[in-house]
Amino acid sequence: MKRTENPINLPADMLGDEDSKFLVRWATPLYTFTKASWMMAWPWPLIHDYSIPALPEIRRFGDPRLWAGVGWLAVFLIVLGWSYVRNRKLLVAIGLALVPYSIVSNLVIIIGTVFGERLLYAPSAGACMALGLVLSPPFSRPKAITAHGKATDSARPSRSRAALVVAMILSLAAIAYGYSVVQRNRDWRSPEALVLSVGDHERTSFKVLGSFAEMALREGSRHLAEGDEQAAQAAFQRSLDYAQRGLQIAPETWGPHSARGLALWHLGQNEEALKVLAHALQLGAAYDPRTLFAAGHLMVEVEGDYATGVELLEMVLQRHPTPLVRVKTHNDLAMFLITAPEGMRHQTTGLPVRDLAKALKHAQEAVRLSPTDGAIRDTLVRVLLALGRRDDAIAALKEALIRIPTDDSYRSQLQDLLDQLTAS
Repeated sequence: MKRTENPINLPADMLGDEDSKFLVRWATPLYTFTKASWMMAWPWPLIHDYSIPALPEIRRFGDPRLWAGVGWLAVFLIVLGWSYVRNRKLLVAIGLALVPYSIVSNLVIIIGTVFGERLLYAPSAGACMALGLVLSPPFSRPKAITAHGKATDSARPSRSRAALVVAMILSLAAIAYGYSVVQRNRDWRSPEALVLSVGDHERTSFKVLGSFAEMALREGSRHLAEGDEQAAQAAFQRSLDYAQRGLQIAPETWGPHSARGLALWHLGQNEEALKVLAHALQLGAAYDPRTLFAAGHLMVEVEGDYATGVELLEMVLQRHPTPLVRVKTHNDLAMFLITAPEGMRHQTTGLPVRDLAKALKHAQEAVRLSPTDGAIRDTLVRVLLALGRRDDAIAALKEALIRIPTDDSYRSQLQDLLDQLTAS
């Protein structure tokens, strides 16, 4: 379990003079138990990620959360003792809530997160059962005394005012909670909606900030595709701001470094972006396709290192990238493999970086995945020309002009190239 995911894993060397490792380990789960109990009754605000610092650990005895947890624990123990003596059914219901929660509470074992609302699904069943037992007396049948002194159930249920009041309260609560459930379900319709459901004052988790950085990057890319460069630059700058905030929270985690590097790349600060992304790879981003893709491009654009750039892009294809990234990777690999300088070789294998046969395979795969993209078709034509296959290039151009949309920005360029090749 990582410190960034669960702050209970606080290394001893990060403690201050007045901090207590004992409190970090044992008082923090006590507070999360109090929070979990409260959310059973009032599930707000709902946050999908509790990575640091969304729920900081308890380090000192002066932390009011510690004493809130102690107070609630005392009340809880009293309720347990009372239910054991007076109402064993209530004790069973509490146990059905307590036992599942104890497994994920970090009390017995430390798990992968300090807290999670999803961890309350099973405990909530026991809590609902306990609530039903607590509220059931007003609805129970009254006892009638027979001539022999024995108590029996009355033939008619009680219609006491208490029962009516409880019924009204439960009805209103059911409506309110039902409405909140519908609203929360809408938050799960997409990753963007889930991220946006976190309020401005609650964007403390470095993962949430990373999600906002990613969304701003996508927004900037969309503006670029629409030709609005000013709006794109503003979105990329917002992405950089979110990434830097995340970096302040988790400086030794690759995610914020990767987000910052991607934002810098889109802002044109390539040299700084390469440094940041290289550090992200050292911290563990080697399994992230986007980081590898950007780093591969920057190795070529900044350092002119086609060998490393090709290796990084080949790693992207091994990391199960999204369909869009996969298409771009095949296309860009094809371009790198035909534009690499003659004589440049891979350090590990000693083989030439420039490889026209391999470039053709990548170009053909990119066309297969995205047959109506003019840029992808243009790369295939360039590879065929590099191979000296002029007739195949002409055929590819003719097919491209049939398949790509009329408003594709590469259409006129492809038409001009076809005219040149057929005229010569």
